[in-house]
Amino acid sequence: MISFLCECGAPVSFDYEHCMSCGSRIGFDPLAMKFRTISEDSFEQYPLCENARNYEVCNWIASPNAQEGLCLGCQFNRFIPNLGKTENLARWKVLERAKKRLLFSLLRLGITIKPGHELRDTGLLFDFLEDQCNITPHEMSSVTTGYLNGVITINVLEAEPVSRVEQKVAANEVYRTVLGHMRHESGHYLWSLLKNRSQLSEKFRNLFGEENQNYSEALEAFYQEGAKPDWPENFITHYASSNPLEDWAETWGHYLHITDGIETAKHFGLINEYPLAENFASTIESWKDITIKLNEMNRSMGKEDLYPFTINDVTRRKLLFADEVKGVLASDLN
Repeated sequence: MISFLCECGAPVSFDYEHCMSCGSRIGFDPLAMKFRTISEDSFEQYPLCENARNYEVCNWIASPNAQEGLCLGCQFNRFIPNLGKTENLARWKVLERAKKRLLFSLLRLGITIKPGHELRDTGLLFDFLEDQCNITPHEMSSVTTGYLNGVITINVLEAEPVSRVEQKVAANEVYRTVLGHMRHESGHYLWSLLKNRSQLSEKFRNLFGEENQNYSEALEAFYQEGAKPDWPENFITHYASSNPLEDWAETWGHYLHITDGIETAKHFGLINEYPLAENFASTIESWKDITIKLNEMNRSMGKEDLYPFTINDVTRRKLLFADEVKGVLASDLN
């Protein structure tokens, strides 16, 4: 994440709806990658997204000529949470903030994706759904966070801290966030755009394994038997050991953790030198160095490690492949 300024010159956060200095309503303009001051004089030129005006779950400016007055980010929605439940409005805001950070990161990397409403075959959509009771008492229709056929589905309960921690413990995870889910699932989507490229597919198989193995059987074995015993030596997380496609998605998620984290560190003065964009290997080393310090800072505050993962030679090579994929995507989608 980069640093932003209000038009009055005061610093503002990516999630801000108002400037803390001048008090103005502000909106993020993804075309200019900057914040605009929203006033009666400027509203016609820079109208806020309808989801900002009607529900206060968004802080982006509406796209020019967009249907229903939505911003670029909100145009990726297919289903939003059931707003008949008052608690879902706050949950939706959490989901929107994470989704907007994902989209911003992709834009910063030069990866321009389109909503599925615009490109039916290759676009992306988001479903924000919740578990629903069936007619039979105590039976539940479970919503699973995941990706399928151009749609990222997020269970809205992931926006609830208590529920998310319960799932984290149940899954024996060391890290679980809404943004982490979205970064992971975006990896599945982006690989679906490139999986038929022979050169990339060959490198993929050399690093991750055969992606066409039975996916359901692999996940069932993982949930029944647990992670592979050697996972710390070969995978960034224990879940990555379940299947080559999940290994890739976990790797891509960590690629976004690293690129966004290093950019944030530079823009907010935590590091002095910004690793060269064309040398991701140096970015990895800078990230490893800064996370040691940030983990110790968290421990000094009685918190869990900020980045509780180890990047070894094997996972490093996978991350370098993710950087190569980024370059192909940035070239193909622009």
